[in-house]
Amino acid sequence: WPQPSGQVPMDYFRGISTGPVTPCVWSITTAGEAVNIGMTFRSTVFSTQAIARVKSDFLEMLSSLKHYA
Repeated sequence: WPQPSGQVPMDYFRGISTGPVTPCVWSITTAGEAVNIGMTFRSTVFSTQAIARVKSDFLEMLSSLKHYA
């Protein structure tokens, strides 16, 4: 999305919610050339430590994709 000179590029963040059938939800959206990833979870289903491990593993996998680009 071209921006007029001096203007900040647009961005897009999606709000997501969990439910009984989906206790962990990921949202991947794009805005221009940017990619935004969000995650939310039910703390009654997943511990903070478990989610931290999932996040860490996911970021590590994303980092390894750079080798294929």
